[in-house]
Amino acid sequence: MAQRRVLGLVVLFFGILFLLDQLGMGVDLGRLIAGYWPLLLVAVGIIQLAGGSGFRLSGILLLGAGILLQLEKAGVLALSVRIWELVLPVAVILLGVHMLLPRAKGVRVRSEDFVNQMALFSGVEVKNASRNFQGADLLVLFGGMELDLRGGAIGAERPAKIQAFVGFGGADILVPEGWKVRVSGLPLFGGWSNKTDPSGKEGDADLVVQLIVLFGGCEVKNKI
Repeated sequence: MAQRRVLGLVVLFFGILFLLDQLGMGVDLGRLIAGYWPLLLVAVGIIQLAGGSGFRLSGILLLGAGILLQLEKAGVLALSVRIWELVLPVAVILLGVHMLLPRAKGVRVRSEDFVNQMALFSGVEVKNASRNFQGADLLVLFGGMELDLRGGAIGAERPAKIQAFVGFGGADILVPEGWKVRVSGLPLFGGWSNKTDPSGKEGDADLVVQLIVLFGGCEVKNKI
């Protein structure tokens, strides 16, 4: 709910500015966007962090990058390089960190009620068989992930909630055919789809999936 409110406030703010611009009331929307576009990164970071407890590295990174860029735009901070020039070296650093971390081979089989999982410059397959599944926090950067929940079940507290950030990669979430799934997300040069079977599924959702997709894709489905 907090994520939806933050996103709603951002959309409302830009809608009001657009209306004032169209009415000729001295608001130059193009100039405002050029000067304040880093606030979009800040908003996305806040949306990630507003989801509650769990893995929030992606939200912190986006929030930090947005604040630095906005300070530069405002003349408060002078960066000697463009932020886009930092993408490649930062990616190399992340790759080095990933190579130093211990990695399990093959499919990871778990029975955790809450799943924290990331995929950095690699592919990860996770099968979770918890009979009291409550949710997951997923982070995919320059890689791919498959989360298979078909061997598990949701506990008494419904809905379970999955929050995922997918950047420059892809993710598949597999769920049992009996689950009612509701998917929402913020696609930024990316997309998501809910391919679960909707037939005969009325009432409240068993699983809620909230996504932020940046130059990537995510599918929620019943079969591979």
